[in-house]
Amino acid sequence: MNINVENIGPCKKKVHAVCDPQEIENATNSAIKEMREHVSLPGFRKGKVPDDVIKRTFPKELNEEAKKHIKEMLSEKLKSEHKITPTYVINYEELKFDPKECYEFVMILETEPEFELPVYKGLPIKRAVMEVSDKDVEDAINKLRQKEAKYVDVERPAVPGDIVVINYKGSCDGKSIDEIVPDAKRLAKEENTWIRVEKDYFLPGFGEQFVGSKKGNKLQIPVEFPGNFVFPELANKKAIFDVEVLGVKEEVLPELNDEYAKTLDAKNVEELREGVKSDLKNDLNHRIRQSLRDQAVEELMSRINFELPETELNDETKEAVLNIVMEQQRRGMSKEEIEKHKDEIFNIALSRARNIVKARYVFAKIAEKEGIKVSQEELMNEISLAARMNNEDPKKYAERIVKNNQVRRFYEIIIAQKVIDFLVEYAKIEDVLPEKA
Repeated sequence: MNINVENIGPCKKKVHAVCDPQEIENATNSAIKEMREHVSLPGFRKGKVPDDVIKRTFPKELNEEAKKHIKEMLSEKLKSEHKITPTYVINYEELKFDPKECYEFVMILETEPEFELPVYKGLPIKRAVMEVSDKDVEDAINKLRQKEAKYVDVERPAVPGDIVVINYKGSCDGKSIDEIVPDAKRLAKEENTWIRVEKDYFLPGFGEQFVGSKKGNKLQIPVEFPGNFVFPELANKKAIFDVEVLGVKEEVLPELNDEYAKTLDAKNVEELREGVKSDLKNDLNHRIRQSLRDQAVEELMSRINFELPETELNDETKEAVLNIVMEQQRRGMSKEEIEKHKDEIFNIALSRARNIVKARYVFAKIAEKEGIKVSQEELMNEISLAARMNNEDPKKYAERIVKNNQVRRFYEIIIAQKVIDFLVEYAKIEDVLPEKA
């Protein structure tokens, strides 16, 4: 096969290929063998149809299968001889097909990016030195107790930790908030709403302003919405909430004793504290570990940049857009609001997609260089885990994954986890105080 490769852009190649009659014949013979396994003709047993009969009966189909074999051979030659891995056929033009002369064609291919790995061992990352304190344990236990708290009406002024029951109306720039953002009805008006008297409850700077308030009080509560507020129309704007305090409730927690501990499957308070401390340590270790992993990936990616395959990037961007839209809908954003912010959503999705596609290629190259592999058992375990998370039968889920050619997605997930673990293992880790991490 005579192959000429021309670079026509980032991750794009123009390939001109010419096959001689012998190569066409070899490809045709391979196609005949495959077709024979599936062909059924009167007078012949399945799998026993002679070559000449197949040639006479299915000439067009046979030629197409032969061309398919030649294209597969081209792909292998591009990988082995030209160090090019095609990922997508953008265009195909057949110039000539004559089994007695040649098969000549031109293809525009999208290819895997070509890049050199940066130094990825010894990445500098910081590990926060943290411990679980007795206060952390007590706070966690109090959160458990709050789930069974009782709330008693009191006539005194509200103190931190109390609940105030209020009616309120919110306005901004002299207008009701829902006139500015129709979907923000809960910010515009609510009745009999419970607000905890603590810092930034409900809105930044809102909850703490009820300290000292009493039943019957009418207040004006000023609030400034943050720059990253969920409704961009309100970002960095000031609002006023006209509030009527309907009552003050004191939170009464269940007594912390052995009887209460038993309701949480602990023998006594001491065992409850030990159990909570163990859970907090596990959570802390997980967060520290995740921080190391995030830092390692961020540091690695900052050291390298290269062009990405356009089609793959577009596909990943579409999926990211869909995920963002679904997340915003779960948060209550309407279709109209989503449409209004479609450009912003697209830009966020594109940025995420670039990171995903870039990491995919970098991780794959490190895995190849370091001999990091995925076993069949690991692959099946990952697929089974996904099935359980989706409340599906693992066997049926796996069958669908194979049928839809989605196995590679799970392979890439495992490779990514293994490579990130490798980066952390060989990183240069500096232990620091939490505020410097």
